[in-house]
Amino acid sequence: MTDLTERLLAQARRFQESGATPVTPRPAATVLLLRPAATGFEVYLLRRAASMAFASGVYAFPGGSVDPRDADGDPLPGRWAERLGRSEREAQAVVRAAVRETAEETGVRL
Repeated sequence: MTDLTERLLAQARRFQESGATPVTPRPAATVLLLRPAATGFEVYLLRRAASMAFASGVYAFPGGSVDPRDADGDPLPGRWAERLGRSEREAQAVVRAAVRETAEETGVRL
């Protein structure tokens, strides 16, 4: 086992033994922006602001939580619900959140 794996396992055990309640997951979307490079691909990461409450200062892919408004609007073309294993409304919200969050955080319009 690697040192990182051992540390993560120890942290998980401490959390379990603490009796704390895990956070309920929220629907969210993450986008990996790739571009060809001489050695394969380059991946776009952004550094989270030091002032953020969660994961401040870490490098992350663009993305974030689904906003209730992301489910509104005309149905999306394609088979997103089937691809994502979600209802049409849930899939639409996740795809719209991915597009919105990427534009907000990077200026890249998908």
